[in-house]
Amino acid sequence: MGFLAETSQALAFPEDGMRLLISVLAGYPLAAIYRQFLYDKNKTIQYSYFTIVGIGIYLFNCGYETYHSMISVLLAYVICNFLPGTTLSVVLAHICFLGHLLIGYWFAESHEYDITWTTPFCIMTLRHIGLVMDVYDGKKRQDSLRPDQKATSVVNPPSLLETAAFSLFFSGTLVGPQFTLNRFRLFVNGEFLDPETKQPRASALRVSICRFLAGIFYAVIHQWGCVWIPQEYLNSAEFY
Repeated sequence: MGFLAETSQALAFPEDGMRLLISVLAGYPLAAIYRQFLYDKNKTIQYSYFTIVGIGIYLFNCGYETYHSMISVLLAYVICNFLPGTTLSVVLAHICFLGHLLIGYWFAESHEYDITWTTPFCIMTLRHIGLVMDVYDGKKRQDSLRPDQKATSVVNPPSLLETAAFSLFFSGTLVGPQFTLNRFRLFVNGEFLDPETKQPRASALRVSICRFLAGIFYAVIHQWGCVWIPQEYLNSAEFY
C-alpha cells in the first residue's frame, strides 16, 4: 500500500479524492512559479509550461487513461483548424466530445460516486465544445453577432500548442472554472497587468490565503458530515 493510500485510509478519504485535492492545491505553488518566473515570457514558453504541467496533473490523477484527454485536445485542434466556421464543426464537436464523455460514463462509472478520468474530461468536453462554437462565431460577419458573441468569438483558430495549453491550464483543467480562449489569450498577453509597469496590479497573497482557508473550512465540514452521513448511504435502499 502506497503513501497516498495509507493517508487516505487514515483520514477516511477516498484515494482518488485525495489525488484530486492534491492536484487542486498544487495550483498555488504552480501559480507562484508562473507569477515569479514566466508571466512576462513569450507565449511559446507560457504555453509549454501550461501544457507540461497539465499533462503531469492528468497523469497523477488518471494514469494511462490520460490518453482520453490527449485525443480530445487533438480533435479540438483538427476541428477548429480544418473545419472552422462550419455547421459540421459544431455537429462534430458535440458528437465527438460529448459522445466520448457519455461512452466513458457508461464504461467507467459505477453505482458509487466515482472520480475517474471522466471527472476532468467533463470539464474538457464543455471547454472544447465552447471553443469550437467560438471559432464558428469568429468566421461569421461581426455585425451579425450579439455583443456577447463578439466578445468570445475567435477569428484566428489556435495552434496545437495553444489548444493544449488552453485545455490543460492547471487552474481550471480538473474542476473548472470555464473560461474562453479570448480571455486566456488576454491573460497570456499580459492584458490584465498594469499598463504602465507591466507588473501585476496588486498582490494576490491575501485573496489566495482567504480563499484557501475558506476551502479548508468547507473540506473539514464536509468530512465531518461524511462521518455522520456516509456517501454510501445516499445510494442505499434505506435512503430511498
